[in-house]
Amino acid sequence: MELGVGPGISVRAKISDLFFVPTSDRLIVNPSREDEDLFKLADNAIENLYNILPYTPIEAIGYNFLYVMEDTEDFAIDLKFEASNYNALFKGFGASAGSESVLQHSLVLLDDEYVVLNLQMKVSGNKKSIAFNYHYQASNDKTKIEQALNKFYKKYKHSQDTISNLIVRR
Repeated sequence: MELGVGPGISVRAKISDLFFVPTSDRLIVNPSREDEDLFKLADNAIENLYNILPYTPIEAIGYNFLYVMEDTEDFAIDLKFEASNYNALFKGFGASAGSESVLQHSLVLLDDEYVVLNLQMKVSGNKKSIAFNYHYQASNDKTKIEQALNKFYKKYKHSQDTISNLIVRR
């Protein structure tokens, strides 16, 4: 267990290769490594906590995955969203491009009516990444909460399948 002391106290416990990080407004469960069995264990852990603490208000549930692209990979979407492509425009109002650009889309998945996939493509210097945030706005609604549970592994597999459509190798 880790305990940070300072202006804000932070606690992080590692149980069965899962990190549990409680804060004042959320509980983060983070597998310690990329492992399918560990992702399934995370699903079970969250469902067990929900069953043990059924009266805990749950506003939202999210599953987050980040893919850092290799140097030989590029975005399949042919958009020049890097801010440096627009320096002539920016110069017109006294600005120039910084080193970071982000393009985000919010998508509705056809097979899951309760989730919004926030897909973020990012360029920071010479590094590129794609972040997946599967967001369930539960608003303490039991039906929505139960629909969102046990989706960590499923959303991980979805993000893996999706990434192959979002990147191309040079």
